[in-house]
Order: sequence, then structure tokens, then C-alpha cells
Amino acid sequence: MAKILFFRKILAVVISIAVVLGLVPFLSSCFSSFSLLKFGDLTVCAKIDEEGAPIDQKDEFNINAKKIFVTIEVNGVKADDNKRFTIVNMETDEIVFDITDKYSTKLEGLVEGNFYIETKDIEEGQILLEPGNYTVSFYHNGELKDSTDFKINKPESEIQEVTLSNAVDEITLEPLNDIKEFGAMDTIYVSILTNNQISGDVYSVRWYYGEDEIIDIVDLEVTENIYKEEYVIFWMPIEGSMGPGNYKAEIYLNSSLYGKYDFIIIGEVPIEEAGTGTGSYNIYFTQENLYTSQDYELSINYPDEWDFEITEDDKGYSILFFPISDETYMSVSLTISGKGNYDPDDLKAFSDEGVMDTGLETYNVEEYSGEILDSYYYEEYDYNLTDSEENEFLINNFLILRENNLVILSGISFSPQAEMYWDIYTAMLGTLSFE
Repeated sequence: MAKILFFRKILAVVISIAVVLGLVPFLSSCFSSFSLLKFGDLTVCAKIDEEGAPIDQKDEFNINAKKIFVTIEVNGVKADDNKRFTIVNMETDEIVFDITDKYSTKLEGLVEGNFYIETKDIEEGQILLEPGNYTVSFYHNGELKDSTDFKINKPESEIQEVTLSNAVDEITLEPLNDIKEFGAMDTIYVSILTNNQISGDVYSVRWYYGEDEIIDIVDLEVTENIYKEEYVIFWMPIEGSMGPGNYKAEIYLNSSLYGKYDFIIIGEVPIEEAGTGTGSYNIYFTQENLYTSQDYELSINYPDEWDFEITEDDKGYSILFFPISDETYMSVSLTISGKGNYDPDDLKAFSDEGVMDTGLETYNVEEYSGEILDSYYYEEYDYNLTDSEENEFLINNFLILRENNLVILSGISFSPQAEMYWDIYTAMLGTLSFE
């Protein structure tokens, strides 16, 4: 089974024809009452000169056009006569612009000059008009004097890049990594970065096992226009859908093949299940890094490209595991407290105290308890937290009563990397063993 996650931000189309009634008028006192009423050609252009006359006449504009002018030369009209400009979408008959006013409120008698309208300035990500054909018309005292057509060209959609990953940013949907090997518990994300997304376009992923055995074909039709770079996301959970082996994903746009992307699903390496752990390795543990303490008779695996630091004092012994990369915001610690008599009723308060020391604010906590590894009692507390800037974090505390010691596996992560963190944290918990 395949599923789709399609993320879209609706951009408002800015129908932004300004009431900049450009007038370079001349006072009527130069004219006699016999001056001829005359109208020039209504013109659509990209630029005008200082007198409002067209410079760059055009009847087609790209979707990223920043400015459009409509201008007409008029002679012998009265200052208090009415003029009207309209713009109509020819496909929908929608009137996208309609303004009526006097030729001049500052002059009297007869006037002449270039009268124009222009579009407002737009911000990044906005457009002047939806793609299509338009008719612009000019009226004098309610009488149509001239019309002309122009077109906003429909942009072509293009795929900029395709990335395979096992995690994406929850807000932007950008892939958080670029990998070709996936673990048995992973979800495969296909992130397709597009320059535009146009209604009616169809993106497709064909999943293959080996070279030619089709697993699934998934199509996604775009229903709304987006005129900026945006991601189309396809995803498929591996568990229950794919076994170990070589695979391929083919990416199509409107039935045209864009590219083929090979990937591998590695087999599971069984480990002893513990608590809420996954019970299997994943792609973050291919090097089989193992930390062992003979003094405390325990061992635990830690991820590839991670390091650790040890702290020991009269209160206990702690190992902090952390990623080498500065772009991975998480850590996991294993703490063995000094010997003592620990009451199970005090574990919640013990866990909460450690979380309060972070300075983060908790808005949700889940609690679990049971037995683990030779019937040791444990309690688990999973916290959702925020900082002063509304960034979200996860903290997980797994407390195990082991004879006269309290063993705590604690993890913290920035929420956008939660899926990667949870795979690592639960796998480490699953490898924890007492000798």
C-alpha cells in the first residue's frame, strides 16, 4: 500500500490593477469649441514614458511579470466627462477590474493626453493575474471606444530535484537527509521539488522490486495552482510492504519519465526487545558501536557517527551519547545512580525534576510502566515541550529499578527530527542489557 502526503500553501492571486489614472493632460484653454473629439488605440504594454505613452507594447506576458500598463491617447474630451477601464477574463467572464471616474478633477474645459492604468507592485510569490486570455476595454461616457486582448501565459511545471529520505521537516516538508539504504522500520519519502504546481498536472511514482517487478503505482493530480517552488511528497512505510532487497522508484510528470532512483532495504538484525523499543536495528546502527561498562555490568549500542562523554561523581555515573554532526539536534544519556533504596512512587517526581531543569515548558506527558530484562520494574515518561520561542522538543525518560541502583535512559530531540530521534532512542533502549 502506498500513501501520499501532498503539502500545499494557497497563494492569493493579486488582481492588483491600481487606480493610477495616469494623465498627462493639457489645459483646454488652447482649444476652441470646435476641437475634434478623438481617441487613439487602447494599448497594453510593459512600460510607458514620462507622458504616459506606451514604450514596450505587448499582448503576451509571463506569469512572473511584475508590471502591466493599459494606456490610451485622448483629445478634446471635457474634464468632467466620464472614462471607464475594464479587464475581463475571457474564459470565465469574470470582471477582474472595473473603474469609472472623471478625466480630471483639477482642470476645467477640454483636456487631452494619455490616460492609463497600471498594476500595483507585488511581493515575492504573488502574481498579477491568473494565466489566461483577457480583454481590456475603454469607455467614454458609457460608450465603448476601443478594446484589445492580452494573454498571461500558463507556466510549464518542471521538476527541480528528487530526494529519497526517511524523514522530512514537519513544516516545510524538506527532506532531512538524502539516503539510499533504508531500515526495515523506516518510511521511505520521495520528495519532488517543483518550480510551479499547475492544476491538472499529474505526478507519479512507480515502485519496483528489482528491475521490473512492479509493487505499486501512485498518481497525484494537482488541483490548485502554486506559482513558486514547492514540494510534492509521496511516502510508503516499509514494514508490511517491502522486505530486504534492491528496489527502484521511477518518477513521472504528466506521463513523462523524469528519473529512476535505486535504493536498498537492509535486513533486520534481531536484538532483545525492551520497553517500547522497536526490537530491531535500523540504518543508524550499521557500525554496531557498543559501549560496555564492566563496573556496572551493562552494555548498550549507539548510532553511527555518534560519540560519547563520561561523567562520574559521588551521585553516580553518566554516559552522554551525541551526534558528531552539528545539524542533528538530539542526544541520549544513560545514567546509573548511586546505590540506595528507591521507592517506585518517587520515580515520577524524579523524572519531572530532571525535565524542569531544562527550562522548557511541558504541555503533554504520557506515562507507562511494566517489567523489563529479568523482571526489573520500569516507568517511562514521554514529554512534549516548548521553549520561549515556541520551538517544540521531545524528552523521554526510561527509569529502571535494578537492585539498589536506578538506571535512567534519557533522550531529548528537536521535534522536526522526531522520527529519526525515535528510531535511535528506541533502538538504543532495545540494545540495553545487564550482564
